[in-house]
Amino acid sequence: GHMKIGQIIDGRWTIEDIKGRGGQGEVFKVRDAVSNKVFALKFLNKQGDVERRSRMYREVCNVNLLSNNHLINIVYSNAERYKDLTEKLYYVSEYIEGKTLEEYIEENNVTLLDALAFYKEFLAVLEYCHTKGILHRDIKPDNILLIDDELDKFVLIDLVLSL
Repeated sequence: GHMKIGQIIDGRWTIEDIKGRGGQGEVFKVRDAVSNKVFALKFLNKQGDVERRSRMYREVCNVNLLSNNHLINIVYSNAERYKDLTEKLYYVSEYIEGKTLEEYIEENNVTLLDALAFYKEFLAVLEYCHTKGILHRDIKPDNILLIDDELDKFVLIDLVLSL
């Protein structure tokens, strides 16, 4: 990509690491000049694509409707300016250090009881999203992060395809 480590976005967010590139965007670990804290910044791919721009705006709106300790919080976004094609869209969310559920399962034997406890809590989170009218539509072990590599501290990320 065109974004490099050390680059500063909007005079505020310094890129410290490149975390990954998905279909929707590139994710960076950034440091905030204001608070000196670390965050995740997702930069939209294909900035000229009007449909993708409005989709990112919807994603941000959806995430902001939700408040649950198993879902990410967005702390800053310029996506409300999605109609201005000169504006490079991105959003900043809390940075979560931890393995994905996929990595965790490859490395650990999960007991039936632990798996059931996880599913019960996970389904409660999905039900919460559904009561707010939001469907995730891309649930996979890769989109679940485990804080401190603990199953019960899971966070569902990437609500990109939410309706």
